[in-house]
Formats: sequence, structure tokens, C-alpha cells
Amino acid sequence: MKTLAEFIAYAKQSPGKLNYGSSGQGSTVHILTESFRHAAGIDIVHIPYRGAGPSLGGLLAGDIEILIDTVVVPHVQAGRLIGLAAAGDTRLPDLPELPTLAELGLSSVRTSGWTALFAPAQLPRDILDIYTRNIESLFKDEAFVKRIVATGSRPAFLAPAPFAELVRQDHAYFGDVIRELKIRAQD
Repeated sequence: MKTLAEFIAYAKQSPGKLNYGSSGQGSTVHILTESFRHAAGIDIVHIPYRGAGPSLGGLLAGDIEILIDTVVVPHVQAGRLIGLAAAGDTRLPDLPELPTLAELGLSSVRTSGWTALFAPAQLPRDILDIYTRNIESLFKDEAFVKRIVATGSRPAFLAPAPFAELVRQDHAYFGDVIRELKIRAQD
């Protein structure tokens, strides 16, 4: 299988025969892949691992057939894995030839992954401003940005108010997905 269409066609012909991995039951990767599975109308089996590294190992060993995670990017670039599609709304800078799920007709599948620094709500504004300026300066550092891009992520700085809005939007969207698909944190 060299394309997403071929993968989906094969999965539809063989319901319950293909496995997908995640970094754990209820993880972002689990939720994302369940959303993909539902949108594609396929029946694939979830194999939860204890982290991204072990799930990547499962894919490389052939124990699972698909993994939607940024840890695969270096292996796709090296030719050890085949990229079928990029999750997200834009193509990956390091894999520009790889179409997005939206481009392939699965625009309802949304991903969101971020790393953030949280502080108490009562943190004095002057201290919050110091943290904000210092973190924003990291995103102007070429080496820092390059390292993030190498993981398959898109670096972006958001100030506290826009980031709080992103968190609210993600909470609402993923809450709906979790309820609709009946995803549980543990089985």
C-alpha cells in the first residue's frame, strides 16, 4: 500500500484485520486515529503502547500497519516508512510532497498538538510578561525552530490570550469526538 486510498480500500476489504498504534489508550494519537478511522469508514484495531517510542517500534517491526504520529517523520524521510498523509491543515515543511488528510477528502479529521508553559491564574502580570517575552524569543531562535520542525511539528508562538482560546476550542472539539466515538482513557 503506497497511498492512503489503497490503505483505506484494503482496510474496507479486510475489516478488523489491520492494527493501528498509539502512545496509549486515550492519548491524543488514539483520539486522532479514531477520528480518522471513523471518517474513513474503516474497522482497524487499536493497539495501545506505552509511549510514542514503543508505538514507533511496533510500526517498524510490522506489529501494526499504521501510526499517525510525528515520530514517524525521520523514518519517512529516510525511506524506512511510507507516508500516506499528513494530519493537520497544512503540509509538513520536511515532507512537502505528502498530501494532507483534508486534501485527500478527510477534512473532518482535525489534529492539535502543542506544548505549553502554564502558570497559576493569579500570577502577577509583570512576571507573566517576562515569561511571555522570553518564550516568544525562543521562536526567533533558528536552532530552536529547526529542532521543532525536525520532529514533524510546526513551531508557533501564541501569547496567553490567544493560547487560552486555542485550549478552549480544542477542549470543545476533542470532547465532542471523545463522546461521539465513545473513547475511554482506559479499557
